[in-house]
Amino acid sequence: MQPPFKGWGGSSSMIKALGYVWNLLLVSPLLNLVVFFYKIFDFNMGLAIIAVSILVKLVTLPFTHSSLKVMQKHKDLMPELEKLKKKYGHDKTRLAEEQLKLYKDMGINPASGCLTQIVPILMIIALFSVINIFFGNHSSSLEAINTLIYLDFLKIPQGSSINPGFLYLNLSKPDPFFILPVLSALLQFLTSKMMMPTLSEAEKLAKKADDVKDDVMYNMQEQMLYTAPIIFLIVGLKLPSGVVLNIFVTTLFSLIQQYFVSGLGGLKPLLGKFGIKT
Repeated sequence: MQPPFKGWGGSSSMIKALGYVWNLLLVSPLLNLVVFFYKIFDFNMGLAIIAVSILVKLVTLPFTHSSLKVMQKHKDLMPELEKLKKKYGHDKTRLAEEQLKLYKDMGINPASGCLTQIVPILMIIALFSVINIFFGNHSSSLEAINTLIYLDFLKIPQGSSINPGFLYLNLSKPDPFFILPVLSALLQFLTSKMMMPTLSEAEKLAKKADDVKDDVMYNMQEQMLYTAPIIFLIVGLKLPSGVVLNIFVTTLFSLIQQYFVSGLGGLKPLLGKFGIKT
């Protein structure tokens, strides 16, 4: 059987085609935005990265906000879900049916939390790719970058170069003082900690649960509270600081967004330990 499109017969051709679509729809438009702000801010790439990072978060705000609201509703339903588990725990099929019915009655789509995260994740990965084009280990030449720019007035003149300086940073190299990676990891921890009301409720239920899987699930959630910031830190120490700057701004925006959805949440007990009244 012939492939539907000429040249799509093999997996390598398919990958190339998907890569072309990826670059066409996301990477190239974002690269043009970065260059636009780079020139607007008098050739300051740091400010350009910050501006585009915020813009991407604003564009994806409806998706991420919807996902956070679903998580908050799910937290509120945990006592009801526990009652269903006690009543129908012996019949897994009936339990699943009753849970889906409860979600429907409360206007919750269990899959929506994941689905609404797809667009923001794709945008962040695309912006990550753009920054790597400028400052990654295999950064592109100026000529290659100009081929991706739509308008002539945005093209960077031959003979010039991208200014990597921003504050104390060289955006093409890792942060020499590790300030950005540490701050990014800290913000990730604080954001996760704000979601701790869900985990706290899960902990209470896990202590009463007869099924040992509940304990395992809670333990995995709790471990993620610490493993995610550690991963942010380790990866951030090696990446060009231009990429880490994007991670820092994105995480800071997520922290503020989480606050407006759930408030301080699990941060309250932590702040109390340091004598900070909330």
